[in-house]
Amino acid sequence: MALLSGFGSLNAFTVSKDSQSRRLLTYAEQYGLLKNGKIVAVENGIVIPDSVLVEMSSITHYLIVSHGLDVMKNLLAINLDSLNDKSSRYDLPRKVMSQLNLKYINGNEWGMDQVKFFNLSCNDEVNPLNVEGFSFYKSFNYYSGNRDFEQELRIDSLKILHLAYEENKHVLSCRINDEKSISFRMDPFVEKLFSEYSTSNHSILEKDMTIYFENDKFKCKVLFSSIAGNYRSEKNIEKLNSMEMKVLYVGK
Repeated sequence: MALLSGFGSLNAFTVSKDSQSRRLLTYAEQYGLLKNGKIVAVENGIVIPDSVLVEMSSITHYLIVSHGLDVMKNLLAINLDSLNDKSSRYDLPRKVMSQLNLKYINGNEWGMDQVKFFNLSCNDEVNPLNVEGFSFYKSFNYYSGNRDFEQELRIDSLKILHLAYEENKHVLSCRINDEKSISFRMDPFVEKLFSEYSTSNHSILEKDMTIYFENDKFKCKVLFSSIAGNYRSEKNIEKLNSMEMKVLYVGK
């Protein structure tokens, strides 16, 4: 039991590293900084909003402090060897951003009237997923660069479950084939999590990170492993930047 428990924690640690690495690559691609799968330095003429720089800074800080500089070496096209012996790991995030010609912005020090970053995740991530009562399962990841996000879960030769997210409306929707969609507003859901937990919490109960789509033909359960984005106040969600979802389906 001790060995299995240790493996579970290690696996969650690795999943978090991979998830944040993918998010950083997604932002780089969105602003033309991804070349041959690696992040390059910003060139003149490329403007990146401060709200995005806050997130890139936060991700860079997390990866370096939690996993070491080697993680960044695998993501970047620039050479970081000169930083190894000259900086503490808490100074390195700012210096790595500087090497990319990016401004490092600490979200905690950003003005209260500015857009801030939130990061929420489920504390039951390492436990087995309870699939009782459902017939199909698939995991989906949404990142804000995918403006026309729509994913499919094939049920059988005649049925496909469609899961879509409209970024501008904060609406997650679910439907079978071309039937009418069932919609769910994500901003009130996230605001409720803020009120019950905080804007940066990695210990949220599974039941509070779960929503359902249901009609007379099917039931769909969506468990959010993590939700990250921007907000101006706890009642003003600017944008969802990423969602990691586990989707379960059963027909009626």
